[in-house]
Amino acid sequence: MLRELRQRGVREIRGDLVLDRGFFLSDANNDPGQFDNEPFRPYNVSPDALLLNFNSVRLLFVPDAETRTIKVAADPLSEDIEIINDMRLVDAPCGDWSPKLVSDIQVTANSARIALNGTYPTGCGEQTWYVALFDHTKYVYDVFKELWQELGGTLKGGVRKSETPVQARLLFSGESVTLGEAVHDINKWSNNVMARQLFLTIGAEALQSPATAEQSALAIKQFLAKKGLVFPELVLENGAGLSRSERISAKHLGMLLNKAYQSPVMPELLASLPLIAVDGTMKKRLYYEEVAGMGHIKTGSLEGVRAIAGYLLNRDGKMMIVVCLINSPHAANAEQFEDALLQWVYRR
Repeated sequence: MLRELRQRGVREIRGDLVLDRGFFLSDANNDPGQFDNEPFRPYNVSPDALLLNFNSVRLLFVPDAETRTIKVAADPLSEDIEIINDMRLVDAPCGDWSPKLVSDIQVTANSARIALNGTYPTGCGEQTWYVALFDHTKYVYDVFKELWQELGGTLKGGVRKSETPVQARLLFSGESVTLGEAVHDINKWSNNVMARQLFLTIGAEALQSPATAEQSALAIKQFLAKKGLVFPELVLENGAGLSRSERISAKHLGMLLNKAYQSPVMPELLASLPLIAVDGTMKKRLYYEEVAGMGHIKTGSLEGVRAIAGYLLNRDGKMMIVVCLINSPHAANAEQFEDALLQWVYRR
């Protein structure tokens, strides 16, 4: 977008960068750590009409075996981020490296301090780690300013939120990827932030903006009712997996999948679901089993919850719908059962 503006002759921005985020109704009381006390994890970033890069800063870890040091760089590069690096490089295979990273993150409205301790295995090579530090307004401004200056532009003002003036002149517009492409990314990797964005967009498009979670839930239930799908137990809180109140019965989820299979957009939905032992969240499961590559299965997990749902082509060439929802203190141990269920459906 910024390249397009420079090519159109824009060089100097004398006023402020003004952000109109009125497509969604902003939640001023949103607490990103409310769900699991992990406020800096990108999956806890709140939806926003001007969400950029999941509001996340990429930390790049570059080990140097000769000097026995690890360089840590932030992208976007902000003068408001201070990194204190006390990590130790150790000769070891990589394995699961991130739990060995000890971080202390302190954030104010305009600055962040990241203190890093712990060990970093030489076998990891270069790695990336993402953290969500600032609110949407500051993050967009920091990225905009950095890129604009790289392109030779100047920005003299600050940043503020406001509605787009009626007399504003359009200089450039761009289109998003198609809905099918967006859903592909959401489902393959269980992207909660993108799911929440789509959830609110449905409400904004169906019942006019600014969107709220309540009107999005209403729009979806109205759509289902038109398809003859009335699910009294259905609860939609935010449209993603990060919820303790959202629910649907296994029977009704199966009915929904059956109705979707009869839809003209069935191929797009099917292709968006992780393929067993091939990609997405199912890539590392059932790799050496007969069922590998034979089912498109969406996964889901929370503390005390595990779920799978999707389509599986059985050994006789018949497409089967599989739904398994587990709520239990021992749900973390249920993957073996889920895998056995998928194999049983395939063989039977």
